[in-house]
Amino acid sequence: MGLLELCEKYFDTTNLYEVLEITEKATEKEVKKAYHKLSLRVHPDRVKDDEKLDATEKFKVLGGVHAILSDKDKRSLYDTTKSVDEEEYNVIKEKDWTVYWRLLFKKITEDDIKAYEKKYIGKYLTTTHLKCT
Repeated sequence: MGLLELCEKYFDTTNLYEVLEITEKATEKEVKKAYHKLSLRVHPDRVKDDEKLDATEKFKVLGGVHAILSDKDKRSLYDTTKSVDEEEYNVIKEKDWTVYWRLLFKKITEDDIKAYEKKYIGKYLTTTHLKCT
């Protein structure tokens, strides 16, 4: 089954923009935000055990949609033809999703947390706040 058929099956539409609940005029940032929001809703770890198989497939389809709409050339081709390169989608479908996720969102390290904490405490949390609690 191709990507557009899977979109129809899991999202009731063959329109990639409708899958992400955005318009064709959405910016790159809006595409990423919509993907992130929807991926959290359909992620296999967030559903009941008996729904995990479907959720996994839905998550893969969502990744394929994002891979097309977040790539300028692929998106332009989709916008023009309203079709997708099924051969390329099959490569995307077999992708290691952990690697794909890391391309979108950087891994948070302990140093990142400490830097954020230092910034937050220094900027928003003063000693006055600490004394009040």
